[in-house]
Amino acid sequence: MVAIIGGVKKCEREYIELLKKDNIKCKVFNTMCPDFKKKIEACETCVVFVNVVSHKLVKSCNEICKKKNIKLLYLKTNGVNALKENIEFLK
Repeated sequence: MVAIIGGVKKCEREYIELLKKDNIKCKVFNTMCPDFKKKIEACETCVVFVNVVSHKLVKSCNEICKKKNIKLLYLKTNGVNALKENIEFLK
């Protein structure tokens, strides 16, 4: 499963549908939720849209990924095309 951190709220459905086409399950987190750390630890890969996420969220995601040896992908743009270009990394 892939965790998408950040992104545009209106594009959540597009992110999910894009990854579903390649049989990749994903979960989108726009804000810090109560069990954020536990949910991220269950993922194989994290995608972080750095231009729309708080520093606190990026920092905690980075710490979890290093500790649990989870693949981490930083994307500067938050569009669906940026995710589409890096879909091979997610497989």
